[in-house]
Amino acid sequence: MSSSFRESSIRQCTLRESMFAMISKCQFATDIWLTLEKEFLTKSRAKTLHVKSLLQNTKKDNMSIHDYFLKMKSYAKNLSSSGVVITDPELLNYILDGLDSKYDATIINITTRLESKVDMISIQEAQIVLQKLELRLEKAHTVMNTMIHNEFHSSSANVPSISVDNENKKLQSDQSS
Repeated sequence: MSSSFRESSIRQCTLRESMFAMISKCQFATDIWLTLEKEFLTKSRAKTLHVKSLLQNTKKDNMSIHDYFLKMKSYAKNLSSSGVVITDPELLNYILDGLDSKYDATIINITTRLESKVDMISIQEAQIVLQKLELRLEKAHTVMNTMIHNEFHSSSANVPSISVDNENKKLQSDQSS
């Protein structure tokens, strides 16, 4: 096979310049495939490590429990498509690690059930429990805000209004003594 024919055949394929530079030195088709495989495996491993890092380090922060679970499940699915299997208990542990301290009591409960051989908890059950807790926390937060709002506005009604009479240089109060 002539060198010019090989180059024109390779150039007809859609390859980036960097890829073409890597395989242009190859003599045989097997060399080309091995070179491409190494390149894609390297990129695939890097992507896998990145996604695994995201799975290990993602925090719930301001996401809802529902959105947080979806994100974490998508990381696990992405890893699975790369050949890295994340079991449900592993995924649940990653999820629990990303929750803050207001979830501690529930985390202990879920972890205990996760380690149980008799009454093991599924990801779906854990999500339901955490969503119920999230609703309770939101309700408590709303009640607290309402109480603070009402207390602030009811106490401000009792604050006397004071004005200055510039002509007589006296303080005047709207509240009768």
